[in-house]
Amino acid sequence: MNTDTEQKIQTAFSTLLQQMDASQITVRKICDSAHISRTTFYTYFSDIDGLYRYLEEIALGGMESILNDWRYLDFRAFSPNEPFTPLLKMHRYILLHESLYAAFMGMHGSMMFRQKFTTVLGASCASFVGRQIHREVTEDDFYLQFYVGGIYNAIYYWLLMPKERRHTPEELAISETKMLRRIISDMQKA
Repeated sequence: MNTDTEQKIQTAFSTLLQQMDASQITVRKICDSAHISRTTFYTYFSDIDGLYRYLEEIALGGMESILNDWRYLDFRAFSPNEPFTPLLKMHRYILLHESLYAAFMGMHGSMMFRQKFTTVLGASCASFVGRQIHREVTEDDFYLQFYVGGIYNAIYYWLLMPKERRHTPEELAISETKMLRRIISDMQKA
């Protein structure tokens, strides 16, 4: 987001999406929540679908950019109790955009977002794991889908937790790194 007004619009949309289905969100509701005029909304976005796509790109595009780091890393360079850097960066990014992810992943978010999220994570994972075990791994590999689905659900529940009880991004990334080690080990044996 570039301006305070854009941030107000994002916050209003995220808050509304946590309360109702996207189909129930109107420009009027966003404007009332953001304390802006309809003219101001239309200065930044052509319609709600445009806003939705823009915010989805922030969530998924930022995550994809972070996960591109996987291709340059060797998993053996990380100690067993150290978080894998891309996972840690991803969780920090999600925390930075917490209300946006909580909205997209929440009960009023779309299954399409879940599919896109797991596709981005799965593609990065498949490429990385394949290099570690020296064979091609596809996104529909059972182990990989189990892992990616687990990360999605862990993030979802992490965002639902009260902040005072929530694990740190480091703790979450360490747990996921341990699971990834196990999956790589199991896939090497298969």
